[in-house]
Amino acid sequence: MATMSDDEERFAYLAEGNARQARKRVAVDLLIRDEDGHVLLVDPTYKEFWDLPGGWRRATNPLGRRGSVSWSRNSGSPWSRGGS
Repeated sequence: MATMSDDEERFAYLAEGNARQARKRVAVDLLIRDEDGHVLLVDPTYKEFWDLPGGWRRATNPLGRRGSVSWSRNSGSPWSRGGS
């Protein structure tokens, strides 16, 4: 008999939890670079490692709005799209 790997069991557990949520949410990661190509990373207090800025947003928000809302709420600065 085949057994599920730890990853498959975890995925099934997460999928079951997501199916029961009242509203769907999506993860948003922002890749922000300066002119020299340096990438902005954040040091979250709830994790042991550095990460891209972002967060969880409603799946009903348009894709572009998800990033701007995440940036504005977490940084306190308005979203400004620049670059080329």
